[in-house]
Amino acid sequence: MLANLLRGMQNNEWSKFMDYLSPVFFEIIPSLDIARQTTHLGKTFAKLKHPNEEATIRSLIKSLQLPVNFRSSKDSVEMPTSLSKQEKGRIVLSLFFGQLMQETIAWIDLRSSTFEYPSKECNWKPGSWIMRWDDDFLDAMRKVYRGYYLDDKALYDQGLKALNLEHASELFRKQFGDGQQTNVKFRMTDFRESFHQIFLSCKKNKSTLHPNFFAFGLFLSSLYENLEQLGEGFNVREVFIDITRTL
Repeated sequence: MLANLLRGMQNNEWSKFMDYLSPVFFEIIPSLDIARQTTHLGKTFAKLKHPNEEATIRSLIKSLQLPVNFRSSKDSVEMPTSLSKQEKGRIVLSLFFGQLMQETIAWIDLRSSTFEYPSKECNWKPGSWIMRWDDDFLDAMRKVYRGYYLDDKALYDQGLKALNLEHASELFRKQFGDGQQTNVKFRMTDFRESFHQIFLSCKKNKSTLHPNFFAFGLFLSSLYENLEQLGEGFNVREVFIDITRTL
């Protein structure tokens, strides 16, 4: 199943996103764990309808007050340029952070090709790549993100320790971006290099990665691709704080 799914992804629209999986990746996650992960993703993609998962994301979009029509089209006579690049970027970042910090599942397909902008609202039509995170992985990742963006080093370190990634603390900081993340420009080349260095650090320190990193890498890489296409810098810290303010 693992080989078949990876070959399938390499031959479809996800092919360029598979580059982040350097050969080192398969040395630091047991192949059986990756097989289970890819089986889960393959089953959700093959299933035509996901009423419960769709309802979850629609509820999130409503609570975040995002101008997003999820898996549906809404035509408009307004000009396509109604939303600025900054507004588009904020929507995509909000969908990433909102799902990660508030839900136990994620529609990980944030590629630019899944968004349409016919008006002051956008249509988001992601493929059915749906991930239900492991509780321990999700709790640890939330600690890492909260610790980083809220300047809580103890919480940041606690999250990394739960993921067996204490040795990659500075590499993770580099992955988040320089400075205060108030004007972050996203580049796929930077993403690939930062993850490759994290994988190498795991190999050097003989630590394994949680298998959820396979789906998380796709989730994050699709975010990078979308924001790179927009070609501007974004205030990522502000979006994260706004999304998590009520949690």
